[in-house]
Amino acid sequence: MFLVVSEEEAICPKCGTPLEYRDRVKRVHKTEGGNREWYIIRRMRCPNEHCSCGLHRELPDKLLPYKHYDSGLIEDVVDDVVTCEDPYTEDYPCEDTMNLWKLWWEHNRDRVEGWLRSVAYRFLGFSDEFLKSAHSLISELKRRLYRGWLLVVVRVVYNTGGWLVSERPPG
Repeated sequence: MFLVVSEEEAICPKCGTPLEYRDRVKRVHKTEGGNREWYIIRRMRCPNEHCSCGLHRELPDKLLPYKHYDSGLIEDVVDDVVTCEDPYTEDYPCEDTMNLWKLWWEHNRDRVEGWLRSVAYRFLGFSDEFLKSAHSLISELKRRLYRGWLLVVVRVVYNTGGWLVSERPPG
């Protein structure tokens, strides 16, 4: 079991108030081949009584919000680097899980692209022309980072108050 403690001050993505420690919880980290590690992560809450934000979990870089498998593995599946035909991943994760990750990304790609543009405009001072550009920021991040692009875009979305939809459509 690993204890996860951030050295950075955690702030509420909704109102910007520094978060306060509430408690710790266990979180499983699954890797290809069916291996599991357990992390003890902090749950933080916003002390601002006017903020409707709930609890926040400080996740290590290996984990994405609401996902248990390794962020690098999910990225490789989304990019078709890892498939269910690979011998090491033939059972863990299963084909259905891999398909759900791809569906999750398909449902969220435009949302992420728009959120990245919004963040660049609001916080980095990018121009109106940039917002209307047809150039994909996700493609540019993939080109520049190669590994870890999915973790970066998901963290930008969640840490600036955004959210992503579930891979399972409602109903």
